[in-house]
Amino acid sequence: SPQGLRRADKGDDFPHWCCWAAQRRSLEDKVVIYECSHCYDPSNIEEALGDVYIHLHRMVCPSALGFPVTRKRIYGLLISRKHVYEFYHREVPKERRRCQVDQLCARLVK
Repeated sequence: SPQGLRRADKGDDFPHWCCWAAQRRSLEDKVVIYECSHCYDPSNIEEALGDVYIHLHRMVCPSALGFPVTRKRIYGLLISRKHVYEFYHREVPKERRRCQVDQLCARLVK
């Protein structure tokens, strides 16, 4: 929440988060970059959008990136599975494909 009350899905902002997730699912953006509190459980995003997006995330302290703030934050990246699949099949010749798109996505997440 903007107030930092750490109530996650029990807070007043949870309906707003649900709208954001529904909008991401509907629009199928190629790439989404997000930032949230280190207390937030990223598995919520994976549960809500994991079938549509490859989800990569890392906990980073903004001071490591040069910002004058020391609180930990989670920075995440959502990459459209559909667009990865289309790119893979359009740009990688069949004879050079060493794995299926699902295997490629699994490698990205590790």
